[in-house]
Amino acid sequence: MRTWGEVLERTTLPAAELADRLPGSRRAVVTAPPGSGKTTLVPVMAALETTRRVLVAEPRRIAVRAAARHLASLLGESVGQRVGYSIRGESKRSSGTQIEFVTTGLLIQRMIHDPDLAGVGAVILDEVHERSLDTDLALAFALDIADLRDDLTLWAMSATTDAAALAALMGEGTPVHSASGRMFEVDTSFVAPPARVAALDARGMSRDFLRFLAAHTAEMISGVEAGTLLVFVPSVRDVDESVAALRGLTDAPVLPLHGSLPADSQDRAIGPHSGPRIVVTTSVAETGLTVADVVGVIDAGLSRQPRYDAARDASALVTVRASKAAMTQRAGRAGRTQAGFAHRLLAPQECAALRAADPPESATADLTDAALALAAWGDPDASNSRFLDPLPPAALTPARARLVELGAADADGKLTAVGERLADLPLDPRTGAALLALAPAIGVERAARIAAALESGRRAPGSDARLLPNPGADKRTIGRLTRALRASATSRPNRKIDNDAALALMIARAHPGFIARARSANSLRYLTASGLGAELPTDSPLIGSPWLAIAEVQRLGQTFLVRSAAPLPEDLLDYAGAHLISSSTQHEIHGTTVRATRSRRLGVIDLHTQPIAVDPEAARPLARELIAEHGIGIVDAPSPAVSSLLDRLAFLHARRGEPWPDFSAQAIATNPDLLAMCLDRLVHGKRARSEDLRADIMAALPWPEAARLDELVPERLEIPSGRSVALSYTDDSVRIAAKLQEFFGAASSPTVLDQPVVIELLAPGGQTLATTADLASFWAGPYAQVRAEMRGRYPKHPWPEDPIAATPTRLTNRALRERG
Repeated sequence: MRTWGEVLERTTLPAAELADRLPGSRRAVVTAPPGSGKTTLVPVMAALETTRRVLVAEPRRIAVRAAARHLASLLGESVGQRVGYSIRGESKRSSGTQIEFVTTGLLIQRMIHDPDLAGVGAVILDEVHERSLDTDLALAFALDIADLRDDLTLWAMSATTDAAALAALMGEGTPVHSASGRMFEVDTSFVAPPARVAALDARGMSRDFLRFLAAHTAEMISGVEAGTLLVFVPSVRDVDESVAALRGLTDAPVLPLHGSLPADSQDRAIGPHSGPRIVVTTSVAETGLTVADVVGVIDAGLSRQPRYDAARDASALVTVRASKAAMTQRAGRAGRTQAGFAHRLLAPQECAALRAADPPESATADLTDAALALAAWGDPDASNSRFLDPLPPAALTPARARLVELGAADADGKLTAVGERLADLPLDPRTGAALLALAPAIGVERAARIAAALESGRRAPGSDARLLPNPGADKRTIGRLTRALRASATSRPNRKIDNDAALALMIARAHPGFIARARSANSLRYLTASGLGAELPTDSPLIGSPWLAIAEVQRLGQTFLVRSAAPLPEDLLDYAGAHLISSSTQHEIHGTTVRATRSRRLGVIDLHTQPIAVDPEAARPLARELIAEHGIGIVDAPSPAVSSLLDRLAFLHARRGEPWPDFSAQAIATNPDLLAMCLDRLVHGKRARSEDLRADIMAALPWPEAARLDELVPERLEIPSGRSVALSYTDDSVRIAAKLQEFFGAASSPTVLDQPVVIELLAPGGQTLATTADLASFWAGPYAQVRAEMRGRYPKHPWPEDPIAATPTRLTNRALRERG
């Protein structure tokens, strides 16, 4: 066994140089490039300064375990003695533990429950440059505690962040201590894929690019005699598929490394190995985690970033181009024990265009967890907390509103009794609220098992969340949740629900907006209650489920790929999404009528719709809109008599104006009540009829003037032959059509409202011979030519030389002789 001092004396890591400068600094910023040994050695320096416990916070569980094991090995003892660790659901520490590695999330929980951090002499926040939301919160809370405790040491460690800004945040006079970087050169180069191979497609890293990456990696490992080739890809799925592809291309061992793996699998990937091997990993190995014997890095140049859609309450991870800072971190994994190389699988010009660093997680993530922590800390609006970048109001405001919806906070942001319980649970607030609500219904033990499974971080094979529960792996979390629940819930369920339905119910209560219905039978595509389009993978056993409770999605353009879900029995919909169930009555325009329906909905999903009687008051605005839009066209087929009446009135109004009514489209649009009878039919859900339109017309006529309507604008006109012929009205003319012979004897054209009627003079066969409003001029001029052309074609009909002196008739010459 070695002492803390001996660990510092024996090391050759560059961070050891800080031992002459860092001790004695109550607050400090420590910067050092990857590979400097700061994660191992800086906590030792703190342990030499205090007899109390040193808490070292890491963003990832895998880094917590690895750092504790490595430092314990340098001391020559096992984890749990002087060096321990604690993560959610797992802890190895003792009363003799002086340095304890913890996740930043767990540190936040401890500070909330013990704002004095009794028994703690130093807090060290590692990897601050990653700007995870938990790290930002942990730093803000730790600064508040350090303000009240003169004896608490607070150091923030970073590889690349703006040290000056961080030091300013921590307080005036905070020093920045820097250590040198790695000891061996890393040859960094660019290896661009062929032009036809795109790195990204709608689902993330493209399969063509994955094949290119695998082929290049297999080629590079063939030249490695010993050591690890570390391959960075964006997602767990990409890790698994890359591992499978590489195992078909090389005989070298190929191991996955990501946060969802069991601890022993992670240990194998991180630990030493004789001979060449490949480790395919996500961003977990960028910083704070040392993979043994790395001689080369293959960097896909991609990363996963959280994206939160506040309007839809949808969180998802998207695959994007990595930042320059991230790729620098990845390259830093090589060259720690010997000269190494880093191959970036993109063109130099692509790298030059990349963003310098990733945005802080608070800028793109769901802030519900953070809002709960802030409320528990007594600063619900974050106005008194110190952040490098303020939490965006556009995300914090809906997160605070969500706590109110969950019953976790009141309108002022103060935690309720439910909120205080949620703050004690190692769960997302939504899952925690679902757990508290459902434990009485499905039983404490089962509720705890399901909640632990949903929060485990494990992947759901085929997106089927029914395969997630693993009581053995979740034993500690289940125990903690069970103990928390038994204080207020009975162990026996009060509803008969099977295990699969209970799982779906828990998901649905946690994410009611993600209750989804298949768009059609056996469809991959679903519509969620919040209005999102979601799609199952083509190999999912969930295909064919009418309803799903969706726990996790991946964004794909305008839709979302379901990553974890369970079939939700339809008879549990009311219970699962109670606050989203609504009944409403809708009045809508359908063609030229108003219809009413009563709908029962789950969010935007229509559960049942039935027609009901129209409410006249609710329908009135729509009926007026219909009449304004269609005018007299609101009646599908007005009778000829009504059409004629409207035409006569239009001519009369155009010639005489008031008090004669105007039924033009513009006039009706301005005053829909002009068609009152039609309106009354529409507000009762009926069609407007021709007789309703006639009644409206008659009601609008002025009296006593209306008594002269037929006199002023007659519907028919007696022509010289004695026959009554219908007049045809437009806004600016009146027309009549009859055989030319019927107008013999007429010296002039008839008039309506002093305007000559336009006469269409017809041949005996019905074709138009001439159109005139001046009959006298026609007889005197064109008639002679018409007579010359027609008398040979129609010799049986009279064509006198002097039409004014002739007798008007419809008869032929023979008929006239027989009559005469």
